[in-house]
Amino acid sequence: MQVQDVSPMMPEIDFADDPVEDLEDRLKILSGNGKERIAPVRFGGRLAWIVFGYKDAVYGLGNDQDVPAKVEYITNWDTQGAQPLKMQGDEHRRSRALLEAPFKPAEVRRMADQLLVPTADRLIDDFGDRRTVDLIADFTHRYSFLIISGILGVPVKDEAILRKLVYDMLQGGQGNADQRRPAAIAAVKRMNEYLRPIVEDRRRDPRDDVISYLVQAKVDGQPLDEETLFDYIRFLYPAGAETTHVAMGHLFQRVLSDPALKQRLIAHPEDRPAVVDEVMRYTPPAMLQPRILERDTNIAGRDLPAGSKLLISIWNGNRDPEIFAEPDSFSLDHRRKPILSFGIGPHFCIGTHLAKAEMAVSLGRLLERLPGLRLAKPAPPLIGTQVRWLTELVAEFDDILPAKKADQKGN
Repeated sequence: MQVQDVSPMMPEIDFADDPVEDLEDRLKILSGNGKERIAPVRFGGRLAWIVFGYKDAVYGLGNDQDVPAKVEYITNWDTQGAQPLKMQGDEHRRSRALLEAPFKPAEVRRMADQLLVPTADRLIDDFGDRRTVDLIADFTHRYSFLIISGILGVPVKDEAILRKLVYDMLQGGQGNADQRRPAAIAAVKRMNEYLRPIVEDRRRDPRDDVISYLVQAKVDGQPLDEETLFDYIRFLYPAGAETTHVAMGHLFQRVLSDPALKQRLIAHPEDRPAVVDEVMRYTPPAMLQPRILERDTNIAGRDLPAGSKLLISIWNGNRDPEIFAEPDSFSLDHRRKPILSFGIGPHFCIGTHLAKAEMAVSLGRLLERLPGLRLAKPAPPLIGTQVRWLTELVAEFDDILPAKKADQKGN
């Protein structure tokens, strides 16, 4: 059978634009409960192939020669400018080495006391007299964004303006990609205009922030040209904030939906990194990773022509029974093999250590400072396909402990 003769399964669903509240159930059915390696679906009005198994996902994500990331990101994310996902070979290695240096584990540990904990405490203090809040709108949306702003050295007073610009740059909102593209182009221009005086200030007076680092950085002995400099600064916002806030919502929902788990994490703070890892495996924020084949390729046992669209299912791969024991159970006590949620190979997420630290720190501060923290009503269904998110998570609590008292209690 020729690929052009293949009909998509579940044709009533467009896996690009529909909310698909029952995505997990559909992925189980499409994969034949783990028996199928690949299945055709409709994506953005065209045929695409979902790849299911862990080993096939590792091949698709980690083999940048046969399944390069750059084709997808050059084709569909051209408004974002230069970034490592659009690069291969030496160019990619140089770019990645430059951008990942500020996010190494030692740097993230240094940030914890200086930025991660104080930012969480500030947002908790902002709850004021309220004892019911939406943890998505009032915390997760703001926290990861304020953290990356602080790391870059961007004034936090402009939080609302910048969040809207980043959302538009990522082509969020209503309509299809063609309809969202003009707003993305305009947002890039406005973002550059906003950043320009900050960049010029760092040229004159460098500080301990990532914009100063990038202004002074050299690649092959040459400073970054202006276009690349601004591209890299803009890239760090979605890379450092967007999926992290989604993952934090998943984490808070899981913990607050399970009183025994919550009590364990209060009594044993050392288990908080483990719950972060398990949430990232069990409900990854990025569910389907897109790729476009540059040439004819056999993947998951299927010969596909150049130009074919792939959707690598992180969710299915993270639950592959050949790799993970009891994959459909949520457990902090299994020794899990490397999960797919942060990528594999050359495009492994440069913000992994920061994202995990943000999640563990923010969960800890909420549990320590908000006695009686619990869900005020059931969480709504997750929506989205490539990224899977909560629209709200309404929680209530009995009191807000001062930060210093919470510190003493936590110790």
